[in-house]
Amino acid sequence: MVKYMKIGILTRNITSKSDVQTNGIPFTYLNIINKEHFPIYIDSALSLKKHQENILELIKDIDGFILPGGNEISEIDMFIIDYCYKNDIPLLGICLGMQELGSYFNKKGIKPLNNLSHFDMNASYLHSIELNKKGYLYNLLKQETIPVNSRHKYHLTSDRKYTIEATCDNIIEAIKVKNKKYMLGVQFHPEIMYSYDNNAKLIFNDFLNHCKLH
Repeated sequence: MVKYMKIGILTRNITSKSDVQTNGIPFTYLNIINKEHFPIYIDSALSLKKHQENILELIKDIDGFILPGGNEISEIDMFIIDYCYKNDIPLLGICLGMQELGSYFNKKGIKPLNNLSHFDMNASYLHSIELNKKGYLYNLLKQETIPVNSRHKYHLTSDRKYTIEATCDNIIEAIKVKNKKYMLGVQFHPEIMYSYDNNAKLIFNDFLNHCKLH
């Protein structure tokens, strides 16, 4: 019997072309977490106080989590980060998800970004990032620099709890939590680049491999 991996994905507010807002999962993730996996949707807008027990029941046998990009830090997201940290469950934080991961260790670690060259909603590639040659991502991708998209208005400061995996313009572009098997954050959006960028595929495939091992 085939065992499908259960991948938790936190929901986000999504605005349609007609400016209608819904709470859901961007289709770009659904194209990756396909029939080979079993996505578990976790509503980031819920009250943690009211729904904590239900969430714990929902995620008790989950194999990994994705924290997507978004606009607001969610108490549900922070609860999931804490759960992953304490149980050493694979977690991939993207854009806001990376900032939430950093905020878990330092609540004042998120700062406004004054460099607008890091924000473009439509660019396939906006700038390149430089990988830490002693870091995890460099070992995975085998490249000193890689081109990425970018759409963030905030950035993280450094913290002793995680290694800085990549930078651009002295801005942290990727982190990995120390002493955990896999808790990785990237400031760019590999889920959007997945269809045309091999590095994005490597990042997601590596995450899913860690979920499988878990």
